[in-house]
Order: sequence, then C-alpha cells, then structure tokens
Amino acid sequence: TTVVSGGSATITWSSSNATVCTAYRNGAYYGSKPTSGSESYVVTQTDTWRLDCTGEEGAGSASVTVTVPTNPAITYLAPSSGAPGAGVWIYGSGFSASGNQVLYRDATGTTGTVASGVSSNGTSIYVTAPNPAANGAYYVKVINGNGLSSNEMTFTITAPAAPAPTISISANPTTVVSGGSATITWSSSN
Repeated sequence: TTVVSGGSATITWSSSNATVCTAYRNGAYYGSKPTSGSESYVVTQTDTWRLDCTGEEGAGSASVTVTVPTNPAITYLAPSSGAPGAGVWIYGSGFSASGNQVLYRDATGTTGTVASGVSSNGTSIYVTAPNPAANGAYYVKVINGNGLSSNEMTFTITAPAAPAPTISISANPTTVVSGGSATITWSSSN
C-alpha cells in the first residue's frame, strides 16, 4: 500500500484460533490488540506493521507495509540544450510508471506543460522540448503519478539561426554594344 506522507491509512487484521495478539510497528512494540479489528493512523514514514497472535494450538504472524513514496528527483537532462521540439531524456528517480507530468517555467515565471500522462521506467522519461516564443533557459520539473514534484533542471532552448540570405543576379544580354540596352534581373530570399 502506498500513501503520501500526511495521508491516512487503516490497518485491518483478523485471526482465527487466537486468544492474544500483539502489534509491532517497524519492529517496536505497539501494544496488545484484539484478535480482529482495524486502526487508522496518519502516515509520516514507511511503516511495516506486524501482528503476532497466539492460541491454544500455537502462534502465527502476519505483516503489511505502508510505503511513503519519495519525491521524484531529476539528475540530468540529455541533451541539456536544443531547438524547440528536440527530443530530451530526463534522467532521475521516483518517476511513476505512468501519469507523470512534465512542466516548464521560463525566466519571467511563465509556466507551461511539456507533456502529460507520460510513462517511465522509474529512472527516465522521454519528451520533446517546449516550443516557446523565445530562446533562453527553461526550468523543467516532473510531477509523478502520486502528485509529488521534483527539483527543477535547466534546459536551454537554442532555436537554429536563420539561414544566410541567398542572392542571384543576371544580365540579358551579357554582351552589349556601347549604347545598347541590357536588362538586369535579381532575386533574394531570407
């Protein structure tokens, strides 16, 4: 069972042929418990609960773990810069198998979504770079499927430079007797 820190979990237990049960939380004595019941608590850490019960015919034990997920963490981006729409790998930890969101923020504080519902193997996510209005630094973060946010990592948008202008010029005819007429034609692009 996975519960975000500060959330609530209910531990439910039952036993048969038992007369006495004792609960342990992370190996520490938690108290005597009835042979069946439930108890809710506020989760602040990963806990392993164990219930030991004894009866006339012997003893038994059962356990359950309530896991607190950790925030995702971005270690690095590969590449760390590129043109809008370029492919980017986000490497780190704590990414959910599905349901990740990748967000960005620019230097002015404007935010946007790079991708939603992104799948991961837990340590990497593949997305395409945002297509913002301007070149510059963009701060990328991941919100995993549990709603937990990662640190930010910088991706620099470097749109390709505009191509140099191309010019063509011609004369017709190219050889003219002095005083004759010639037509000059030209064109340019970019």
